[in-house]
Amino acid sequence: MGLLLAVTACGRLGFDRSDDDAPDGSTLPCGAAPKFAVGAAVPRDMVAVATPTGFAVFTVDQPLNLRGWSFDWTAGLLASVAQDVAIDIDITGAFGAATIGDDIVVAAVHGTSAALTLGSTYHALDATLAERSNATVAGRVVGVEPIAMSGRTKALAGLRYEGGDIAVHGLAANGTDLATRTMNVGAEKPSELGIVPAGTGYAITWVDVMASPNVTKLALLDDSLAVVYGPVTVSSGTGFDTIRPVVRWALASNTYAVAWYEKNDAGDDDLYAQVFDATLQPRFAAKLVQGSAVFPKLATDGTAFWIGYGNYGASPDRVDVARLTPDGAMTIRSAVMGGGTPLAFAMVERAGQAVLVYAEDNGGVDVWFDPLCP
Repeated sequence: MGLLLAVTACGRLGFDRSDDDAPDGSTLPCGAAPKFAVGAAVPRDMVAVATPTGFAVFTVDQPLNLRGWSFDWTAGLLASVAQDVAIDIDITGAFGAATIGDDIVVAAVHGTSAALTLGSTYHALDATLAERSNATVAGRVVGVEPIAMSGRTKALAGLRYEGGDIAVHGLAANGTDLATRTMNVGAEKPSELGIVPAGTGYAITWVDVMASPNVTKLALLDDSLAVVYGPVTVSSGTGFDTIRPVVRWALASNTYAVAWYEKNDAGDDDLYAQVFDATLQPRFAAKLVQGSAVFPKLATDGTAFWIGYGNYGASPDRVDVARLTPDGAMTIRSAVMGGGTPLAFAMVERAGQAVLVYAEDNGGVDVWFDPLCP
């Protein structure tokens, strides 16, 4: 099943600006995917964020070192600014990033999850990825999307699981708690926590591992971190456990998409998605996106959703992207590649454009920025 399936389900992307907060309107031309040779170690996972002047990309490699690259617009073209910057070392593999003002904030998780001794280090970086400040918070057990920025208040929030409660933290750029709310879900023993910007403030997801089969829970929070809608249950109804759910909010359609994968009777992996309205009412039943597919990641163009995923049913393995509308219409295409082996990938939106960012092993590591145009 190729190197694509060696990408771990640790950090997840999706901590960037909402469409109404697009930085400067620069977008990639449709049909052209710029490529950069980055000379990096093979990445296990990748996160990408929009910055005021371009993009920042972060990867974790096999020794669990967190590194970063930045790219800005120069004369209308995307150009490299900072290459292979060391951000953090010896992390668990869970990491995330968000932009807040002029800071790019990266959270990296350290420690042993079995002993619930995880802690998070928050790095505030400038546009060249130089460190402005950092702070380590002990005991913060975070999920696959450790931090998110609210498009309404420019505030960060993070998640942790505290012996029966999901704790939601309002954060300063250095990781300092500004406010905390808890949700008592102890009977569910939640796992795979995720948080992203939403129309109300934030959307959070988690897996209820005590349900049989395991199901995804989805809730909307306001800027004070109070629950506004939900939790609701997201499930395919096939009787198999949900795995690695991710969520995204689309500004123009004011809808939410959740994507996940699960095993089937043959022991293979099926990837599903479902869309919910502004009050978390489902727009349609869970839809099968692709068989033999794993590790979904989400972006939006403001109206529809783009689901990137690893397609190991193809030969050779490849990264595919499905465009899913709020009404359930779906089209699928493959990433533009140079004939090498797909590695880690991320989804990001900037100035109303969804972009697939992915690494390819072509005798060296290349990073592509593939604009997703309808």
